[in-house]
Amino acid sequence: MLFRAGLFALLLSTSAALAQQMVPARNGSCPSGSSHAGAGYCRTDGRTEYVPSRGGSCPSGTSHAGAGYCKAR
Repeated sequence: MLFRAGLFALLLSTSAALAQQMVPARNGSCPSGSSHAGAGYCRTDGRTEYVPSRGGSCPSGTSHAGAGYCKAR
């Protein structure tokens, strides 16, 4: 039983790590909901899609996330 619990925890942590995505930092800043990963990139949780804003405005269906990005709702 302990083996199954450990295996489940391992699979859960592996899937969470695989879900992370990287987006380029803009002017050294990261969008809200992400963290600075170094080397000019931001690490996201993988559940939110970030797209670059177009001249400060966000496409339909997205909201402003800061640092020149919009995030899907």
